[in-house]
Amino acid sequence: MLAEAGTAVLAGGMLAATLSTLLWLRTALFGGSSRPARFATTATLAAAVAGCALLEWALLRHDFSVRFVAENGGWGVPLYYTVTGLWAGLEGSLLLWLLIHCGYTWWLSRYAHRHPPRLHAYAMVVVSAAGTFFFALTHFAANPFGEVFPVPPDGPGPNPLLQQHPAMGLHPPLLYAGYIGLVVPFGFAVAALITGRTAHDWARIVRPWTLFAWAALTAGIGLGAWWSYTVLGWGGYWVWDPVENASLLPWLTATAFLHTSFGRSAARPTWNVLLACASFALVLLGTFLTRSGAVASVHAFTDSPLGPMLLGAVLLAVVVPTVLFGLRGGTRPARGRTAALSTGTALLANAVILLTVTAMVLIGTVFPLLSDALGGPWTAVGPAYYHRTAVPLAVVLLLVMGVAPVLRSAGRGTYRRLAVPAGAALATVAAAGTLSRPGLPAL
Repeated sequence: MLAEAGTAVLAGGMLAATLSTLLWLRTALFGGSSRPARFATTATLAAAVAGCALLEWALLRHDFSVRFVAENGGWGVPLYYTVTGLWAGLEGSLLLWLLIHCGYTWWLSRYAHRHPPRLHAYAMVVVSAAGTFFFALTHFAANPFGEVFPVPPDGPGPNPLLQQHPAMGLHPPLLYAGYIGLVVPFGFAVAALITGRTAHDWARIVRPWTLFAWAALTAGIGLGAWWSYTVLGWGGYWVWDPVENASLLPWLTATAFLHTSFGRSAARPTWNVLLACASFALVLLGTFLTRSGAVASVHAFTDSPLGPMLLGAVLLAVVVPTVLFGLRGGTRPARGRTAALSTGTALLANAVILLTVTAMVLIGTVFPLLSDALGGPWTAVGPAYYHRTAVPLAVVLLLVMGVAPVLRSAGRGTYRRLAVPAGAALATVAAAGTLSRPGLPAL
């Protein structure tokens, strides 16, 4: 009965999300009240809440007739890990993904009266369509409410590695909150391309949403690194594992977007659209890498039928904005000129460096997949590649970050103000290099 109810809830949520997308599209095309669309959005959130509640209830009751509970639950599992077991497996984690996505969608729908009507409506179309996709993905390809017969007397519980550190109870929700939150700037960027409002007004709207998502993603990555260091004993907080890189890539582009959408650099609409769209496309790419079995990692889930559907979503998230951008003939150029030595130029330089780091990490992450797909040997890309490419760029990034605040009031005294900190930095690097030479006694 519980399994049937859960499947029915997923089907109802998929229908509600589809209806929400269509109603927001009607509002965008013809105007009028958005109340019916907001009602459908609320119904979609209710379905996601009900689905998560039913699966949690099955876990707490140890209802092993539900396939997800039979595979991830157990009588001997502590209460904390029973509750967090919802996102310990592939199907349950997608249900949590849906809950957070529907929460963002509902929250965004409450702000319809504060934003330009057509811009907001088209953004809601994009965000709601993404929700429809993930409802369909969960219902048809990763339904956690499948039934098991005969019913086993007990289950194995979550992966033992997930029960050795409490951070794993918080890491996935925070990571998902950051991942999914980036759908909001993506939705508004696509809406800006559709409506022709590619000036920086939409960027101002999504700044707080992006900052919230960025903060959650940062916390999620930090907790995941802590877990890896403590439980796996890798000897470092970051070893350039493919799934670690999958979370780093959208973080880099979201950081760049926060740079280009603030201050005078917000007058560069092309950068804002590019970075907002790239961030969510990389979120979908990371989801594909972790849920398709395409990469071998302790973080990744096993092989699943989700790979082709997720890869299609990645291509769609890349092709649609690219076509819209081409049809619009590019975004409106910025007005005025920015001084060569200014905070705006430094922020733009930060964005360029972050994009370059993103490209280096992306190449190293997907190169084994591309080599295998083209019939070549499976070639692993180790930490040495990233240390030689990403680390020097990160050092340059730190240098630009240190210079940017000084350039806020650029003038004749700029070079004089930079001289003292630059000299101190060079002296520190020289001292560290000298003291770290092989053969010298440790202090």
